[in-house]
Amino acid sequence: MKKAKATIAIMLILMVTLLMATFLFAEQKVLIKEEIVKLKEFEVFRSSYENTQSLKFPTMKNPFQLNVSSSHPKPDYVKSQIPSHSRDEIEIFIDGEESTTMTQGDDFVITVYFSDGSSDAIIQNWIDMNGNGTWEEDVDFNIEDETEIADNDIDDEDPTDGVYQFTVYAEDDGPNNVGNIGLLLVAIDSGGTDVAYLFIEALISDYSVSGDITPAIANLIVGVIPVDEDVPWMVMTDDTGHYQNYVPEVGTYIVMTFDPLGLTGGMFPDIVYFDVYIDGHLTGYDFEYIAPTSFFEGTVLDENDDPLAYTEIRANPEEGGMQVWTETDEDGNYTLGVMEGFWDVSLNNDEIIPDYLVPHEVELFVAEGETETVDFIAFTTDATITGTVYLDDIPVSGVQISCWSPLGWTETESELDGNYTLFVASEADQLEGYHIEIWDLPLGTYVDEQYHNINSGSTNIDFHLHTATGGIEGYLYDSATEEPLNEGWISATQDFEIWFNTGVWEDGYFNLPLPNGTYFIYANSDDYYQEEISDVVVQDEFVYLEFYLDPVSFDGALWGYVYEEGTEIPIEDAEVWANTEGYWNNAFTDESGFYYIDLPNGNYWVDVWREGYFGYHLEEIVINNDEIQQDFYLTPMIFNGSLSGYVYEEGTSDPIEEVDIWVSSDIFWTGTFTDPDGFYEVDLINGIYWLDAWKEGYEPFHIEGIEINDDDVIQNIFLTPLNSVDDNEGLSIQNELHQNSPNPFREYTSISFVLKEKDDVRIDIYNVKGQLVRTLIDEEKDKGFYNLIWNGKDSNDHSVSSGIYLYKMKTGKFADLKKMIVLQ
Repeated sequence: MKKAKATIAIMLILMVTLLMATFLFAEQKVLIKEEIVKLKEFEVFRSSYENTQSLKFPTMKNPFQLNVSSSHPKPDYVKSQIPSHSRDEIEIFIDGEESTTMTQGDDFVITVYFSDGSSDAIIQNWIDMNGNGTWEEDVDFNIEDETEIADNDIDDEDPTDGVYQFTVYAEDDGPNNVGNIGLLLVAIDSGGTDVAYLFIEALISDYSVSGDITPAIANLIVGVIPVDEDVPWMVMTDDTGHYQNYVPEVGTYIVMTFDPLGLTGGMFPDIVYFDVYIDGHLTGYDFEYIAPTSFFEGTVLDENDDPLAYTEIRANPEEGGMQVWTETDEDGNYTLGVMEGFWDVSLNNDEIIPDYLVPHEVELFVAEGETETVDFIAFTTDATITGTVYLDDIPVSGVQISCWSPLGWTETESELDGNYTLFVASEADQLEGYHIEIWDLPLGTYVDEQYHNINSGSTNIDFHLHTATGGIEGYLYDSATEEPLNEGWISATQDFEIWFNTGVWEDGYFNLPLPNGTYFIYANSDDYYQEEISDVVVQDEFVYLEFYLDPVSFDGALWGYVYEEGTEIPIEDAEVWANTEGYWNNAFTDESGFYYIDLPNGNYWVDVWREGYFGYHLEEIVINNDEIQQDFYLTPMIFNGSLSGYVYEEGTSDPIEEVDIWVSSDIFWTGTFTDPDGFYEVDLINGIYWLDAWKEGYEPFHIEGIEINDDDVIQNIFLTPLNSVDDNEGLSIQNELHQNSPNPFREYTSISFVLKEKDDVRIDIYNVKGQLVRTLIDEEKDKGFYNLIWNGKDSNDHSVSSGIYLYKMKTGKFADLKKMIVLQ
């Protein structure tokens, strides 16, 4: 589907969260552990790493959204149900009818006939507010997110040209489960507009719960959610505020109300009823909506301090409940009323993309009666990243591509010809570039590529999807209770370079398509110990596996503050890692320097890391059914001097922009790019440095012995252009040091690198103190790709302790350094 279709699947504009993260598609809720480490560094998706053992306030997606997803097998299409008609203008049908009725909980099929000459359209979803079955723009409520469709895209269930079909499944928490509601589906393409009407009758059974809501408002939603299932049952209140919600069977439920249409003006329900045993017709489950007691306020600006006027701000409670939203004024300011608690505050990405990067959401606590400030900077997109998506070597449309960086994220979908365009900000190139991947794979497929550190302007960032003939499937269980785990992830690899991963469904089931081969398989869940199986052979069939994960018992905790040495100023966003045999956990400090890490009993090594400071390593802290306070004092890196200069083309003295500059010493490294005048500048601590400069089309430049001693050093650079065809062909291979994989790791990890020419290469591993642990390679190598395996042992063949380690690659004209984590 087009971009909006993917955003509908996580729609926030009218969304009230009802069930736990188990309500999300498995592909959307899981990343392999190495990706989690990376995302945590970017402060993205942090709210999903909570303790899953305690019952959370239920959450759920917007009940009115149309969940169009390739995660379901495609059914036989129902073209035979559609009456004969002309295709001069677009037509839309629901279960083969222009107007129809269904019972709450049923699936339904939408079929669209494009206008002559059209091959794509949008579908708008409107709520029939007055119940007359007629689309009235000034009366009915438009759910703003649109579903974009393109003929024969990856979600089209009907292969006939000019006809599009998709099924809306009740199990995907769509409008199917809302009773007593009329929906108007408006289809629009270049040739016209058509409307289909669906009325969803409430389920009638021998079991229900009822009550009244004050103030008395029609069209509020009351949801009844089975405790052990994922399908909610919902009805809308009548004009008196009364509701009666039927459920299909006896059971224990959660009963709550929410206001996705904003009819209460931002008020909140006073109660949620947990563990309601419904075995007949229960009455008296009443609610009262009350005004907010706390607030978020702030400003939304671009990188030039220009306001983003009339931009939607959203806040989602981390413990579940009703999402709230507001808009910025003409100056970019906003105020948003909430209740006390932890919230995730973000911008409406549909309004931001493609003109800006979407700023990462902010997680914070607001106390009763207090106001917290949350400002956002949205970076203007001034460049693109492009590529093509293939399925079995054929270009395919409707595949979602996600892209994120420290500055923000964006997304798009492949077009009819398989091509896609991501609109990005070039400013992120100086902050590791972009990480790009396929986010929601079609059912039964796998993808070859994930991309990291991609700069703006890159092309041919292609993805190759394949239909699998085999893989692994099975279940994930809690070893103590033998109950299925409804949150977790499964990872598989053959060479520790390419990884495949998936999540689990609500019943603990997983299904991971794989190419044929022999695999290491890893099973994980938050707050459980990892399990692994080796030598799993996949050959044109699915191998059945079961994993029983041991839960982590949080017997104690490590907490404290991180300060700057000498000044005792609190350090925000310092990363604190606690590691022991078989387990690790981490936390980031808040604005007061405070951190808190829940831990099982054990002896821990602790590492503290923050950009601009020297790292700190503590060899041992014992947790024994207690909470240990440990404060840390980090020594700041004093930037006594700087290195600057201009980069010119040899022979012409023309300045060269966007030259990659890398400055390194034995204990410090940094990088930058030249500006349009060819100028670069980096602040440095005292030391002896080497400098590398390179840009496509030029010979790499390398110089050593640059001394910084409380001074500003000028070093101009002249790059020699590559003129011959042979030289330019040789440049297609660049020196590169890749991120190790897996990361973190226990037994062994893979470190790969590329040489663009024959050269001496050395790769050393250091601990966080800068002490040499082991040299992996120190010899001359021909140009090409190389892969090294480190077994986590030092030069004396002793296993190293858990913690953060650095590995550095050095050739005659190149140097790079990366971080990795060992878990013993």
